Amino acid sequence: MQGIITALKDTPIPTILVVGGIAFLLLAVAGQVAGKIEVPPARQKWAGLAGTLLLMAGVTLHLIPTLPPGSRAPSGASAAAPSAPDAEHGSTADSRSTGIAAPTVATIRLTPTRGASRPASTSTPPPASIVDSGIPKPVSQAMAIVTPQQGAVSRVQADSLVACLSSGINCVKGLPVLGGATIEFSKIKNFETVNVANSPGVTLNITLLDGTSLQDGLAEDYATGTLRGTTNLGVFEKRLSQVKHVEFQR
Repeated sequence: MQGIITALKDTPIPTILVVGGIAFLLLAVAGQVAGKIEVPPARQKWAGLAGTLLLMAGVTLHLIPTLPPGSRAPSGASAAAPSAPDAEHGSTADSRSTGIAAPTVATIRLTPTRGASRPASTSTPPPASIVDSGIPKPVSQAMAIVTPQQGAVSRVQADSLVACLSSGINCVKGLPVLGGATIEFSKIKNFETVNVANSPGVTLNITLLDGTSLQDGLAEDYATGTLRGTTNLGVFEKRLSQVKHVEFQR
């Protein structure tokens, strides 16, 4: 008897229900078991019904997965859950007291993938002096490269260059031409003197900053005048008739 109780205690409930249902169904069909247990015909119907119910209950409990104890957290457990550092220290303390190794907490670091968007560069643009804007410098920052008919080339500060009737007299910052106008050096890219047949004066080929080219004669009063300016070595002075070419470097 003790063995039967122990076997029933260790047997799952679905199995017991299935075995009981099969036994009741046998009684309902056969009416007796080994000639010792007999069921009257009036109760065989109830035995079949009880066997069917027990068999269905056992199969249903067998098919439904059972949850292990403690798998369901009580309400409000998420609100009372300790923070990650506390949980880590708590698990360490529990492992020391119980002797069971606590699970380690993995740290995940997110690294930017190639091709991800990045913040726009905040580097400052290079100084304006480094970028070549293509705009000519003012005459105050330009140099006049004077090439004479004979002799060495001179570098004259463009803002000091003047045309004079004679040495330092009636000087103008430009070229007086026969038409009566004075073409300012600040508007000239380069000019040169040329020999024109049957022309007693000085003839000039002038190129302006905008690319316009023109030819005109130097005013008669300045035909024997000088070109005067300042170099790094001192004062520069040359007769206009002796100047071959002047280029303004800006």
